[in-house]
Amino acid sequence: MTGMVAIMRQTAVLLAAVIGGFVPVGARTLSAQEPPAAIRDPISPADCLRDKSKVQDCANLGAMYGGGRGVPKDVTKGLAYLDAACRQQRSDACHAMGVLLLERHESPEDAKKGVKLLEQACRERDDVGCGELGRCYAEGIGVPRDAVRAMRILEPTCAANAGRACWVLANLLERGDGVARDADRAAALTKKACASLFFIEEACEKACASGDTESCLVRGDRLSRRKPLDVAAVDRAYGEACSAGGAQDWGCYSRALSLRVTGQGARAVVLHEKACTAGHAWSCASLADAHYIGRGVAANPVAAARFYRTACEGGAATACVTLGGMCARGELGAEEAAMAPGYFAIACGDDTACKTIVAGGNVPEAWGGNLEALRPSDDPSPGKGSPDQSPKLVRQTKPHYPPYALDRRVGGRVQMELLIDPRGAVGDVRYIGGPYALREAAMECVRQWTFEPARHRGLPVPAVEDATVTFDLY
Repeated sequence: MTGMVAIMRQTAVLLAAVIGGFVPVGARTLSAQEPPAAIRDPISPADCLRDKSKVQDCANLGAMYGGGRGVPKDVTKGLAYLDAACRQQRSDACHAMGVLLLERHESPEDAKKGVKLLEQACRERDDVGCGELGRCYAEGIGVPRDAVRAMRILEPTCAANAGRACWVLANLLERGDGVARDADRAAALTKKACASLFFIEEACEKACASGDTESCLVRGDRLSRRKPLDVAAVDRAYGEACSAGGAQDWGCYSRALSLRVTGQGARAVVLHEKACTAGHAWSCASLADAHYIGRGVAANPVAAARFYRTACEGGAATACVTLGGMCARGELGAEEAAMAPGYFAIACGDDTACKTIVAGGNVPEAWGGNLEALRPSDDPSPGKGSPDQSPKLVRQTKPHYPPYALDRRVGGRVQMELLIDPRGAVGDVRYIGGPYALREAAMECVRQWTFEPARHRGLPVPAVEDATVTFDLY
């Protein structure tokens, strides 16, 4: 069994892979957005029992009628379709039916049958079914409350990265009602639940409030995909991410870049401003570009110059070059024009040839050869889409196959977004899609990669790249 890794240059917007509007059902997902063919050409539950090719439609219809997603809500009809699919060995339909019965709970028989269906799904290693069964015992839903039994069910299910199980387990450990209280582990499991493929907003909100940057970013990502869009809530989540992240939070910077390349310039400005205030030089440089170009904020050369100075002093060499160009072109007045050689010299660093060129009042060819070339462009990110050098992979490690993923025969490709800093190190990793049970192993793998950094105007700059790690069972 080998792990094959590949990296591809990002050329388009990269968004976290979430399944908005879908109902989580273990290894498979019942669509609640696209009506199945059975809506256009109606089938009955009996059809699914006679013809296995129609079982998927019955499972989808059951989820749709049961939740009122895309069709008028009809719990009785939803249960009938789910029952037919469950009888055809669809464990996801069994657990969905169990949950629906427990929600309806019109009689003791409903609760008893609901728990029995969840037990059946859990025996078939349906992680969502196990998570819901653990919740029943943790909260006394349909069965007498039994915290110890809930722990026995939830522990292995959470270990397999089932987000709902982790969230229920976190609450159980935080309460300590019937089991030993463990606040630290509860906090860690809350973060894990937030990062799961199926968004658990309560977990993200709680983890974000505790100061976990990644949870704030995940929350912002998922909220940004909701319809209708709550702009204030999204901005608040991203703003909290920056506030929690501190001075060197590349996560906030990369999230702002993603907003920027999708045309959400105003929200990117808010995020960059928070990060710049916290001391992140490259966020200050991006904020300066926004003020200079008028992207997401009114054009203001004076404000742009102020942020370029902060970025330049913080080590963002490209900001020194841009600021030097503004001074040399006379955009900041006669007094500032004399400062241009000094800013250029800072950008040159230890390059003696570069310092000789700028001391003579000229612009190095690597920077474009003339003052007009030093104007900031509206490229999605520094060094991206330019003729300069893109990141080159120098050191690549192989992933470690998680034992629980091997046990469950989980394989496939995990897609991620990497932010590569000006040193060539991986500054931030963001999960995009792929088997969630392999997520942590893939992210840990790429964090160890090193690159020759991207270059813009001959200077090292951060860049966002797309990476894929493949776990091959065979």
